[in-house]
Amino acid sequence: ERYEEALVAVRSARQRAITRGTESGFPFRVAEARILREAGRPGEAANLLFAIRADEHTLGSTRELAAACAAMDRHAKAAEAWERYNRGRPDDTASMLEAARCWMMAGEPQRAAAWLDLAESSGVEPAELDPIRSMH
Repeated sequence: ERYEEALVAVRSARQRAITRGTESGFPFRVAEARILREAGRPGEAANLLFAIRADEHTLGSTRELAAACAAMDRHAKAAEAWERYNRGRPDDTASMLEAARCWMMAGEPQRAAAWLDLAESSGVEPAELDPIRSMH
């Protein structure tokens, strides 16, 4: 019931922001997705975030989308979310590591290895790479 109260509040705030024209309601959409995921409704959370254009995603929205996908055991979708985020920020090594970790969770070590190699060539230390490499 507390989740429902929070959803009503955040949906109302998102609608007010859109109506005022002050913003797109994006931060409220991400907050709503988090509440849905934490309420055990990750599919609804993922759908809400998949509706955002790929080039509009932030670190926070990508993290939330990946978490929603992982909560549904859709680790490949989580990896794809990190890949899309990285395409817009090719120097972001954290997203490389997250993509690799998600690909490992999806049972795709070859795809993970490609992201780990890219992270390594971008200067990521072996201490950050090795725990992901040892996942399979």
